[in-house]
Amino acid sequence: MKPVILRILVVIAALTLGTDCKQEATREKRQVTSPGNKTYIVSTIAHPPFMHISNNTNLKGNDRFYGFVPDVLMDLFEFIQARYEIRIVQDGRWGTYDSVGQWNGMIGEVLNHTVDMAAAAITITPDRLRVVDFVRVFADTGITILIKRPYEQSAHLSQGMGVMSIVSYQVWLCLLAAFIVVSVMIWLMEKYSPYGWYKCYQRHEVGQEQGSYFTVANSLWQSLTTLLWQGFDQAPRSISARFLHATWMIFAVLFLVAYTGAVIAQLLISDRTDRWLPHPEINSIEDLAFQQPPYKYEYGCITGGSTHRTLKKLPGPVFNSINKYFHDQGDKVMVKSVEEGIEKVRSSNYALIGEMSTFIDYINKECDLMTVGGLIHKKTHGFALPLHSEISSVLQIAALKLEESGRLRDMEDKWFADEGKCTGANAEFKEKQAALPSTPKFYVYAWGLVESGMVSLGVFWGPLILLLIGAIIAGILLGVEIMYFKHIDKRKYAASQREVLPQHEEGVN
Repeated sequence: MKPVILRILVVIAALTLGTDCKQEATREKRQVTSPGNKTYIVSTIAHPPFMHISNNTNLKGNDRFYGFVPDVLMDLFEFIQARYEIRIVQDGRWGTYDSVGQWNGMIGEVLNHTVDMAAAAITITPDRLRVVDFVRVFADTGITILIKRPYEQSAHLSQGMGVMSIVSYQVWLCLLAAFIVVSVMIWLMEKYSPYGWYKCYQRHEVGQEQGSYFTVANSLWQSLTTLLWQGFDQAPRSISARFLHATWMIFAVLFLVAYTGAVIAQLLISDRTDRWLPHPEINSIEDLAFQQPPYKYEYGCITGGSTHRTLKKLPGPVFNSINKYFHDQGDKVMVKSVEEGIEKVRSSNYALIGEMSTFIDYINKECDLMTVGGLIHKKTHGFALPLHSEISSVLQIAALKLEESGRLRDMEDKWFADEGKCTGANAEFKEKQAALPSTPKFYVYAWGLVESGMVSLGVFWGPLILLLIGAIIAGILLGVEIMYFKHIDKRKYAASQREVLPQHEEGVN
């Protein structure tokens, strides 16, 4: 029994010794391939606020770079205790599969082992994931639409025709037409209504002076004095003309209140030379996709970029329409770089479709750009490494440690917390615009009228419709007056005339 026990103990000891030897060999191998034994070359691309390049010629090496990516690299390589050297990608590209079947840009440099790592906000796509590994250090973002913020120059009282320019020419023309039509209608109603001054004069119910109250000239004068709130000499006598005149008085009140309010609202904003409009014409990807020729907005993206490839693969009528538009328009709407796209956005009615991470720095620094439509398609970004890289696993662990410790969130707050707050040339203007005194509630209606800089027909159609309805009702009342007099009052008038006639003859005899 004892020999058996001894044999078992010998076997266990041998197995334990073998395991210790294997672990020791593994530790020795890891020491040989430790990240600290070499300097890792890191490829990157200028992409504010992720990667800035300093213009200070006195700075050398990694000190030339600053931004979110350099901060993350510093913490990652400090965690794994290794050295690294940042270099700019030679061809200035992110990494796409070109026409000759080769990867270019940072992805190409990683595949060719020109560098050990590509550190930038590289979009993780299925094609890229097949050829490289990724370390995820970015929050998820997505595709969005970049447009020029709607902008216009305010209409000032000192420009053009001054106070006349506050009202659009369409409103002035409608006002003139309404003035003439109402005046002529009141004249006609007073002339042909059996209860008007003219007909009463013909029946000798009033004198000649009263019968000539409402000539064409007098009707025009009365409408003008009513419009200017100066009162009038004589009111119409017929019900139809009085109804139309009352409607004209209401229209005059609405117009003068709107005009006066618009002048005051312009005085409140007269210290501005220009302003941004709150609502763009394009608010979603559907607005772009379903435009009809001629297109109000042209739109495109970077040719061959990850956004372009993603849009080609997305299903649905919206993206089918977009891809057809890209195919039909070709190079006319597509751009080769972000900078070219930004310039096109600023110089024309052009919408650039791209990743939010690409646009952050531009909308942070300049107030003339904005994104619309939210995130169309969410994406993930990361640092690229060769497949099965010796530092891939340790960097992933380091990234998780940074996230758990809150260090990544601190860096995001440092570089991205001011998203949407202008800090560039237009910041002073935006602060000035925000500091404007609030408009009194009494002038809220007028402020809405001058949202486009003047009292426009688009916001003044209500009083015009009211006047039109009043004119129609007045016309109906004129018909009722004629019919009523013809069938009822005319008989009473004839009977009264027969009674008056004998009395007149007796007086003569």
